[in-house]
Amino acid sequence: MKHSLPRLFYFALSLISAAIIAEPNPSMPTGQPSPVASAYFEQAFTFIKDNAYFHKHLDFAKIKQQALTKMVHAQSPADTHEAIRFVL
Repeated sequence: MKHSLPRLFYFALSLISAAIIAEPNPSMPTGQPSPVASAYFEQAFTFIKDNAYFHKHLDFAKIKQQALTKMVHAQSPADTHEAIRFVL
């Protein structure tokens, strides 16, 4: 099995850290995800891609492109959850 407890622990810890240190942005959405939201999504996407059981049968470039359209206005890690659910 590819999953190991330490790897999952560090992944969860990094996601929690990103959510805690993310500062709320009171300005209007810019049409692009904030750097914090983008980093959070990239980390989750990479983890999902690296651990996907059917990775040989999936077009991750297409999946990522479609997911990015769901988080165009993401300003916080929480705003990326819809895109991450889509990837899952």
